Amino acid sequence: NQIMQYNYSNYTLFGIKNVTERYTYAAWLMVLVISSLLGDTIILVASIKFKAFDLHKIVVAFIQHTAVCNLLISIAHLLPCIFSLMTNSGPTDPVQIYIKFCLNYYFNTVSMLLTCCMAFMKLLRLKN
Repeated sequence: NQIMQYNYSNYTLFGIKNVTERYTYAAWLMVLVISSLLGDTIILVASIKFKAFDLHKIVVAFIQHTAVCNLLISIAHLLPCIFSLMTNSGPTDPVQIYIKFCLNYYFNTVSMLLTCCMAFMKLLRLKN
């Protein structure tokens, strides 16, 4: 018995075929990128330049690191998705696919760990 495996990067099988749907999805991803860039930049400027957060230094550091990680996720994941939706093709070079996979894996893992650590630090601060 042969087990059938799909190559999910095959755009002829699994891509969005309707042009309107593809551009609508790309526009939605652009809104996400713009809101992420604006929001994370505001957080970084407010916390570094204006010292706007009246929180413990460690919590502010976690917020800053999470904002930077979110910026990197927006650049490393969402922008290539937008370009591939607009051109109706994906990265064909195995090196590009490998780099995108590793960056997404690393940035998403770091973002989750930073969020967990920040919540844990708040819990520890409540206990003291």
